[in-house]
Amino acid sequence: MPTPFAVPEPDLPPIEGGWELQPFGSEAEPELARLQFWAPARPDQLYDLDADPRAAEFHDAMPYWAWLWESAPRTVRALERRGVEGRVLEVGAGLGAVGIALAVRASGRVLITLTDHDQLSITAIRANAARHGLKTDAVQPLDWRTPTEIPGGRFPTIIGCEVIYDPGSHMALLEVLERHLEPGGRVYLADPGRDRVAQFLKRAESHGFRAALETENGSAAEPVRGEFRILVLTRP
Repeated sequence: MPTPFAVPEPDLPPIEGGWELQPFGSEAEPELARLQFWAPARPDQLYDLDADPRAAEFHDAMPYWAWLWESAPRTVRALERRGVEGRVLEVGAGLGAVGIALAVRASGRVLITLTDHDQLSITAIRANAARHGLKTDAVQPLDWRTPTEIPGGRFPTIIGCEVIYDPGSHMALLEVLERHLEPGGRVYLADPGRDRVAQFLKRAESHGFRAALETENGSAAEPVRGEFRILVLTRP
């Protein structure tokens, strides 16, 4: 498996608490843990107390992008079990860890495009992409509320990790998925078992998607609070 390129410390902007390299996964999974990603050392310090109320409504005041979420390694394993390859779009990429790890471990079989709406997130993703030898032009800004075209057209596969926590963003996300998913393509969204799963599945079906819920290993499943699940969306 490729190892991260030996690159100098990136020119990341100064933030409260600074930046640090964090391992991807636990010591029990050395192949994942050897991948390291730049992340804010104190992400809680990035909360924007002065954010416009309209921004707070859409969680723009909360730096959710700044955490390396526990679901991320499980998401990579789940996508690998499903044989995800080719051109892949990640929505709400945060630090870029899921898409970058997937691409690095696939040794060229995954061509990842990483997106997020937060400019500081985009900066961190580019630093992490460069650290692992990926082209930084594969990182693109994408705001679900005002979606724009992504270079390269539609994608056969779209992925996301912990992106359905806010019911207020569900319809905007579904519009983005519809806009960027290739006919016959597939969407994989990972969730740690929040209460929003069933609600999102119903909204996806009402939006014209076929929706299924699976365990990490690919077995059919029901939504259970606290249980990791993969939501699979396809278009008829």
